[in-house]
Amino acid sequence: MKKLFSYFILFTFCFTSLFPKNIGAEELSYTIKPSLTEDKGKYFITIEGTTNMPDEAILNITFSYLFPGNADEKYLDYKRCYVQDRHYFLQWGPFKQKPSAGQYLFKVVFDPTRQYEKVANYINEKYQDMDNISKTEILTIGNSSDEAYQEREKMLRIIKKEALNIKKHHSEIMGHLKNTLLEKLTPDEIKQSQIYYKKIIEELDGSLKVVLAKDEIGVFETVTKYKSDVEIIVLLIKSLLQKWDEILTLQLQITKDKTKEQKDKLAALVESFERLKQLTDKEIDENLKEIGIQAFDKEGILNILSRIEKTLRNIPEDNLMKENDKTFITQHVFLLSQQIPDIFYDKLHSLASQLTRLMQSTGIISKEQKEGIIKEINKIRDELESQVQ
Repeated sequence: MKKLFSYFILFTFCFTSLFPKNIGAEELSYTIKPSLTEDKGKYFITIEGTTNMPDEAILNITFSYLFPGNADEKYLDYKRCYVQDRHYFLQWGPFKQKPSAGQYLFKVVFDPTRQYEKVANYINEKYQDMDNISKTEILTIGNSSDEAYQEREKMLRIIKKEALNIKKHHSEIMGHLKNTLLEKLTPDEIKQSQIYYKKIIEELDGSLKVVLAKDEIGVFETVTKYKSDVEIIVLLIKSLLQKWDEILTLQLQITKDKTKEQKDKLAALVESFERLKQLTDKEIDENLKEIGIQAFDKEGILNILSRIEKTLRNIPEDNLMKENDKTFITQHVFLLSQQIPDIFYDKLHSLASQLTRLMQSTGIISKEQKEGIIKEINKIRDELESQVQ
């Protein structure tokens, strides 16, 4: 009997060795389906999939951006999600604008060693030891790798343009403060000043809103840096104006026969404001340089535009353009491209394209052609005048 029992134990061991626990067990698997969706003007990046994993199984998802033309990845986010009814779902957003062009990589990993007890017991019972499951899928936004580069450059131009607008507000504020004699302000003038500064703050917030809407996911390092620089500039100007508003409010409360306490408090506020103003000027100047807003020859650019316009106007209508006029215009368009800030790239490109078509034409020049190009020149001139101080 004892010998028979020994044979039974040996047979059982051999049988279980030949046929392990997970024999015939369905292999764990999941699908990955990333997508970009729009709902009422807001965008969402979604990843979902089906799976045969048990409820409460955890999937680890890494979200990255693949830079066009090379293998570099920009890590964007890491999240964990749970399986429910053989399905998982995760969403990023809402974004105010369509996410940047390019390829987005989603790496979905199932790690059996980092599961809740219920799932861990299920895995151990059915599959014993198993390795991680790792799969990736790519979501492409846009049509080409070049589109990503173009989109980044367009974003940078828009941010620079808003930064230049903010610089204009800063210059206006400094000029206004320089010409303000605090003690001579009447109550009505103080109230009007407060209304004026409140309006400027609203315009600054409007510019900042435009800037922060660019590249919301943060795939482009330079765009992210510029956005941060603009945000700091706006914060500094607003802090300065808030401090000045404190001074105006106190000045409004002070009677003609002000007390020593009121004098001391006002003097302390003014001294604090002057220190803040110096710091603000320095920091804003440095941040604008980081963004690429440098001083440039506005009058020189306007002069080049005037020369091009004058040359066009002097060409008789319904006549061919002379070679010396073509050479003159070509040289000045090239000169313009070297001097004008890249924030005006779109308008400069439009002007250069129209002039190039005009000069390549073998036909006569019509009045409509000339007026169309002069209109483009005026667009650049108006924008320079309105945004640059």
